[in-house]
Amino acid sequence: MAGARHAGASLTIRIRIPAKHGRRPRYVSPSTRGLSMVFTGASNVSTSVALTPGSPGCSGAPLVCTVNVALLPGSYTLAADALDQAPAGGAIPPGAHVLSSAAGIAVTVREGQNNAFGISLDGVPASIVINGFPNAYPGTAFSAQPFAVTALDADGNAIVGTYSSPIVLSDGDTSGATSIATGGADSPPAGTLLGSSDTPTIAFTGATIPGAIVTGASRSATGYGYFGVHMPIYVVDQINQVVDTMQDDCTSASCVNVNAIGGGFGLPGGVAVDAAGNAYVTDGESASILKVPKGCAAAACVVALGGGFSANGNDAVGPANAIIAPDFGHQAIKSVPAACTSASCVTEIGGSFPQPVGVAVDSAGDAFVADQSATIVSEIPAGCASSACVKTLGGGFNKPEAVAVDLAGNVLVDDYGNSAVKKIPPGCTSASCVVTIGGGFFDPMGLAVDGFGDAIVGDTGNGKVKKVPPNCFSSACVVTLGGGWGSVLDVAVY
Repeated sequence: MAGARHAGASLTIRIRIPAKHGRRPRYVSPSTRGLSMVFTGASNVSTSVALTPGSPGCSGAPLVCTVNVALLPGSYTLAADALDQAPAGGAIPPGAHVLSSAAGIAVTVREGQNNAFGISLDGVPASIVINGFPNAYPGTAFSAQPFAVTALDADGNAIVGTYSSPIVLSDGDTSGATSIATGGADSPPAGTLLGSSDTPTIAFTGATIPGAIVTGASRSATGYGYFGVHMPIYVVDQINQVVDTMQDDCTSASCVNVNAIGGGFGLPGGVAVDAAGNAYVTDGESASILKVPKGCAAAACVVALGGGFSANGNDAVGPANAIIAPDFGHQAIKSVPAACTSASCVTEIGGSFPQPVGVAVDSAGDAFVADQSATIVSEIPAGCASSACVKTLGGGFNKPEAVAVDLAGNVLVDDYGNSAVKKIPPGCTSASCVVTIGGGFFDPMGLAVDGFGDAIVGDTGNGKVKKVPPNCFSSACVVTLGGGWGSVLDVAVY
């Protein structure tokens, strides 16, 4: 409000901290401690005021502050910033953060009457959080499912109302399996959010994808959310001589083996899955690798690959769907081409290993071997055919049993003798840089990594399958999946 004075006018602004949100969306952060205003027009005026308990014009709870600005009558354009620090010596401290702002606000001040105008402060995003995606499963499509996008100011408060600049959403999935839409009462343009009341939705075609990164950006603030498809987990239960399946959000025995695979296994020990959904099971009784084509639920459609194995452990799928498997009895790591059905087309890679029991392969074709007798984890670079090019990774293991590789190049290890799961970061060649993740395991023997970066652990001694989310370093954040197994020897993720 502006009161009439002959020599000028006084503009009165009342600010409630935090703002009370009504029909006009606006945002004043609970962390607001100062206000900077610049008037351009009949006279140019810049002023900064404190908005803290005890400051002139401030009282009550919630805090209400009345600010008076002396102006000459006339027309002005106002720019205002609410900040998280009060001015010191008439100036806002250099480290203060802008929490909300307004720009280009037209103000007219007249003598002899009260002058009323409205200011709408928009929140300034410093970070964006994206989560709350719906469950998605391969083969099941859905459309227009909402997810959450929360903009936070520099002090971590969720912004309510409009944003100082729109949040623009983008979808990292290039297959066309997912699409983003936005809507709201303010009719935001496609892919944008103008205010906290707008709703983003995601649609999914049901295609088999590892996931999509959904990104939100507003000025320099960015945020990422991972939309993923809940893919099947394969579990080798050696005592019951089966390979069970479950979705990766299954947390009880009731949802295990909804889609049984294969049949006729003797002593199944390891399982791997290719991008098409075909499973490859190492079978100790037949000393072979058994291919279970996608959709195969009986022994009749199982195909024996390779040959000449003495005993094998946890296998992996390499480039061109070659199966990489340990041959424990022959102290070797062997590669079985996709169409190989005899010992004649099986080749050895990387030289000799005393007791190889687990193997994993990354996207570059590098193989990683858990060698139980030597208590080491080895890397066989793609194309390496002898021990001369084999590298030793990490250290401090006691009977390493299984390995897996995540998308960031970390090698995860079931440290069977220490009843632990450990992570070897890229470039780590000693025990000093090995990190223990999760907790509460007993003789773990199976290991895989899903598209979310979760470690899926066959906790053999406890007869369970467990999920270790990223950045989980204790048993408190470990999730138990499925149930009802006799002996979990290996796990794989589609």
